[in-house]
Amino acid sequence: MKRLLSLLLLFANATFGQKQPTVYKVYLNNEDKFIIDNLILSSDGLFFSFASCECGKEFYGKGKWQIKGNKLYLNGFDSTKAFPHAKVEKKNANTPTDSVTIIAYDYFDKPIKNLAVELVYNNKVNFHTTPQFFDETGKLKISKKEYRGFYLIYEAKDETGLLEKRNYNYSFEQNTEEIVIHIDFAAAGFDRQPMPFNFGSKTFTVSNHKLFGKDAKIAFVEVRYNR
Repeated sequence: MKRLLSLLLLFANATFGQKQPTVYKVYLNNEDKFIIDNLILSSDGLFFSFASCECGKEFYGKGKWQIKGNKLYLNGFDSTKAFPHAKVEKKNANTPTDSVTIIAYDYFDKPIKNLAVELVYNNKVNFHTTPQFFDETGKLKISKKEYRGFYLIYEAKDETGLLEKRNYNYSFEQNTEEIVIHIDFAAAGFDRQPMPFNFGSKTFTVSNHKLFGKDAKIAFVEVRYNR
């Protein structure tokens, strides 16, 4: 009995001891104004690489990082582990509601500003949608009289098959008053065709809030996390 109690206490301590990961460093490569290229280091040892261009695609990389001296070492995961996954939870009221509020958070539990989704009209005959953007607080309020559901653009545009989903639509129920979305990625746009990739193993020299590559050229500059 004492052993069982000890195990339960250890499990409780481990559970409650877990902390929400926070942003450690954020770097931006802004050499080309037509390309967004971010590198985010998380306090739990994960890094996120996100790049987007006018080609209509978004590139996602993910892996582990560590700093030794003035060197930053990045070891990327396989592309199958780099794909952002969304957890969607519905919260229902006791009575039917006329509207629903959707809230979106990223890996750091920060609101995803200006997230783009497609809203599905209440048309039983034809499938029609319209794009909508979340506000600066990561929220979007929708009239259920006009719309019956939504889908995440990056999920619907996926051609990798990694999601293994047949239906990308999230429908509203009569009593649904709030929907909370958590996406296990950071600083991405989530509005184009997703292209997860293996970031590989890379080493940068850290100096004066900048990352330098092997050729001694500036690869990334440290910036604030804009979420």
